[in-house]
Amino acid sequence: MNHYDKSDRRALIVLAIFAAVLAVVVWITSRPVDTTAETSVPVDTDSVRNNTVVDDTSSTTVVPPTSFDPNTVDSATLVLLGLKPNQARSFIRYRNAGAVFRTPLDIAHVYSLEDSDIDRLLPLVSIASQYQHRRTKYPIGQRYERDTAPADYHDKSVYSHHRPDTTSYSPRKFTQPTTIDLNTADTALLQRIPGIGRNIATWIVRHRDRLGGFHSVSQLLEVRYVEPSMLQWFEIKSDSLRHINLNTMTFAQLSSHPYIGYDRAKAISNRRRLYGPFTDIQALRATGFFTNDTLQLLAPYLEY
Repeated sequence: MNHYDKSDRRALIVLAIFAAVLAVVVWITSRPVDTTAETSVPVDTDSVRNNTVVDDTSSTTVVPPTSFDPNTVDSATLVLLGLKPNQARSFIRYRNAGAVFRTPLDIAHVYSLEDSDIDRLLPLVSIASQYQHRRTKYPIGQRYERDTAPADYHDKSVYSHHRPDTTSYSPRKFTQPTTIDLNTADTALLQRIPGIGRNIATWIVRHRDRLGGFHSVSQLLEVRYVEPSMLQWFEIKSDSLRHINLNTMTFAQLSSHPYIGYDRAKAISNRRRLYGPFTDIQALRATGFFTNDTLQLLAPYLEY
């Protein structure tokens, strides 16, 4: 009869334990998997509120809203409406600065929106009644007859604060041929030009500020609702332009210029990073993002 010594017995015990563990592992992994069990999928309540529909296969379809109020819309909805994230953030910053959209066309005051964006969004704008008029002491839009008006309605010391003298807001139009300096005229002077009212005058000044000044009267045609017949009233007397240094300006500063924008600013930043400083306009042409017409408009503003 064979006898095992102590070391042999230990080896047999270890081998037996290993075989038992291996058998348990094989048994667990060979069990059939229940593929019919439903997997719990968490519901994104924010997506549901933003018109996101989740189907049975957990795929997500985003449905753009059919209307929006610019006074309450959030940045996520603006992106759904087709704006770029930086445009949506600029839109919200403009509103947070105190702006109130009273008419659909007021969205044109947001610098980051292109004309194509404005044309696309205008039919979707729906402004709530509380934003459509300036708040006054009396209900919005209500007309009072002399016999039914509140007691203090005819008190000029009260009502004059809510109904200013309109003559001070209607500058007399020029009747004789004259020209004004396009780079120094304020909104009051601009409104004296036939065909130019408060909104167009405001847009002209804002476009001038964004450009850094006009170098040609024809640039006025870039402003919405400016007609070629209005150009005869203007001339460029002061040609001090705010220059654009392509090598030192930040991405945000470049993208805010009307002739550059987000995509072109990105191309400028990438080329500057890869090839070093710009030395002439040909390097700008090499980015492939600028047409000859745009370069001609942009050239007077450039410095290196």
